[in-house]
Amino acid sequence: GGGGAEVVLRTVSIAMAGFGFGMKFAAFVNLVKMTLFSGVKMSMKEVWEELPADVKCGVGHSDDADTAAAMRVAFKQCMGQLADTPSFMVVAMTADHDHRAGLDVLAELAPGVPYSGSTTCRGALIGDKAMHGGQLVAVWGIYDPEGFYSPGIFEYTDRPADDAFRACKKAYIEFKAIRDTKKSVHGVPSFVWVNGAPDPEDRTLAGFARALGEGTPVVGGSSADNDISGKWKQWCSLNGGTITSSGCSFTLCFCSALVQGQLFTGYNATGKKGLVTQMEGTRKICTIDNRPAIEVYNEWTGGHYTELMKTSDNPNILAESSLYPLGQVCGQDEDGEPFYRSIHPSQIWTTTGAVQVFSDVKEGETIVMMSGTKENVVNRIAGVASHIVRTSGFSLQEVRGSLVIFCAGAMMFAGDSIGIAAQKLNTALGGTPYMGMHTFGEQGMFPDGLSRHGNLMFSALVVSSRRRIMKVLNVDTGRSVLATEPEFERILAQG
Repeated sequence: GGGGAEVVLRTVSIAMAGFGFGMKFAAFVNLVKMTLFSGVKMSMKEVWEELPADVKCGVGHSDDADTAAAMRVAFKQCMGQLADTPSFMVVAMTADHDHRAGLDVLAELAPGVPYSGSTTCRGALIGDKAMHGGQLVAVWGIYDPEGFYSPGIFEYTDRPADDAFRACKKAYIEFKAIRDTKKSVHGVPSFVWVNGAPDPEDRTLAGFARALGEGTPVVGGSSADNDISGKWKQWCSLNGGTITSSGCSFTLCFCSALVQGQLFTGYNATGKKGLVTQMEGTRKICTIDNRPAIEVYNEWTGGHYTELMKTSDNPNILAESSLYPLGQVCGQDEDGEPFYRSIHPSQIWTTTGAVQVFSDVKEGETIVMMSGTKENVVNRIAGVASHIVRTSGFSLQEVRGSLVIFCAGAMMFAGDSIGIAAQKLNTALGGTPYMGMHTFGEQGMFPDGLSRHGNLMFSALVVSSRRRIMKVLNVDTGRSVLATEPEFERILAQG
């Protein structure tokens, strides 16, 4: 207006999230009324409201033995929660399904939607239930129209780190081409979702780190079957749906919402430790403290393997070693406490005294014996989810969904108590849509910000409603501006 004193209102909300639009708008209306009816002259400049991320998650599943029918049911359930076409999906099926038939149906139901995934051991955790005991198809989806998801898949050769580097670099070049034309996508991916064949996981992560930098979270799990017979598969949406059994599927994920994840073990370190003095390859520990590895390991357990050591058939010890896995210190947390990755011993070589494990170990490294109980395993997964939410800075009300990796060995160790784990996990995530796959290796972020591989571990990635790149709305005109746009600087300069 013209003449007289002016009162200028210049409000820009830059708080990190979730304040209700209604409250600020009501205050704005009251201010307008005051201006109109109190005789105070005001020139209303701009009132801006920070917007939450436009993300939703959904999950669906079916235990129908007919793979095509099961996929239709699972996808329909997922869509019922999303109410919009998903931007990205993670697809899990047990090894005894017709994976090609399932993915063909998915391509028909969701043409052009990127997905990746793999086989899962015996089922999955969904909601407050453990879906085990039969065949399973499960689909987790995220609606994120301002995000971008770029899938890839590759076959392993005898140089898995190079294989991972080349495939990831190719996907990242394509990712950047889209990113640079899309205002809402900026910087490196929020995370990489990965499902590879068991064995080259450590080297795969090294290849991804070369391509993207060590700080990019790599989260997921190694594909699994029901009985360790090698029937695992990996897949992604490229070329109408690509399936392999000896490769790695992955997706570079730029989520418009903030995500938080971490990898935890369900076991505690004991005081029993030794120096790895001889290795054969990357996963066969020949000696500890210059003695046959199984002799030292057996002493640590109090004779747990004495009878098995007398056999001559190099026995599988996956079940027995779930009680006493090995571990490595990987660093210290913010409280100065060491954090561990647990390593699952899989086989005794009775002729040489070597112990085969499911993670890479090097000569000169110290390993410790870990121990745990079923109660530890059942309670720890919910503790992981609660810890992630608590340390992320966002509230439980801001959680929109989660992807969870729950080791297959830990699941089998938990036995009938696995249903309790699902209930606790569901509560810790506020009842939001999540899917927990059972894998033969777990990948995720450690407290030091680096991505690692481990065994008998839990990895969780939580999606929030907070935006990764701030977006503000002009409550008067309805126009929105992203923090990456030049005009955002002008808005900040106002106040």
